[in-house]
Amino acid sequence: MSDPKLVSQDAQTEHIGTAPHPMRNLLLLAGGVGLLGVMGLFYWQANSAEGASKVELDQFRQAMFTACKDEQFSGATRPEIASLYADSSRMRSVVQEQFGRIKSGKVDCDHITRSLRSVDFPLR
Repeated sequence: MSDPKLVSQDAQTEHIGTAPHPMRNLLLLAGGVGLLGVMGLFYWQANSAEGASKVELDQFRQAMFTACKDEQFSGATRPEIASLYADSSRMRSVVQEQFGRIKSGKVDCDHITRSLRSVDFPLR
């Protein structure tokens, strides 16, 4: 006779615990992929907005250099200035306003510089 405590290799054993849930696992996987997609889209959008604001700032700096002959606006825009500009809606609105003045031919370099300082635009 066999010992009842021993299980033969051919006998099926009962599964202990809850039954597997393949649908739950697929939903969790889909939710994780969706969350990663939303995060990626957020960072991509933020990066493209920063790129557009850098182009806008570069155009303003070039116009300031041309109109006012101010050397601090020459050359490439430093990354920390571009980041500061992208993060400040107040600074962007003042720069856009002053850029409009330059484009219209109403160039008062002292007024533009004072306006930029009022929003903590980094000037030397």
